[in-house]
Amino acid sequence: MDAGINAFDTGLVYADQDGNCDERLGRWINERNVRDKVIVIGKGCHPGPPNWEESRVLPECVGVDIEKT
Repeated sequence: MDAGINAFDTGLVYADQDGNCDERLGRWINERNVRDKVIVIGKGCHPGPPNWEESRVLPECVGVDIEKT
């Protein structure tokens, strides 16, 4: 944030094996008390292992990804 960055793009596709992308960013934001200064952009429906070619643009996938983030 010192460099002027205030937007963070998240997604399950960026997570580690435990799906910790959003949790880690949330802790970072809370530790610095900067929630009112940042924009968090979450997205979902990305394919993932083991089926990188599989489409996940389906209503049930949207719901699952919202619950996970």
